[in-house]
Amino acid sequence: MVDASQATGTITVNHKVSGYSRYWKGTYDANTRYTKTWKNWCPLCKAAGKLVDNKKGTSEGEITCNACDADYDGVTGQDKHR
Repeated sequence: MVDASQATGTITVNHKVSGYSRYWKGTYDANTRYTKTWKNWCPLCKAAGKLVDNKKGTSEGEITCNACDADYDGVTGQDKHR
């Protein structure tokens, strides 16, 4: 199993905060794009190097894991299905 601290590489995205993110209110403006850099490591399936930028073409953008198909908010990092 790969620990996040052992993941190599990063992914940089320019997204708006997702409506799925419960914790962003008061922190991020919904109409602003934010540039964030994340470790390229999926916390759900523990795969390293499998995160891709907005492969499903959402309007706000999202990070998707090519190994398990999990989706993450590119601004907060929150799992969009939790």
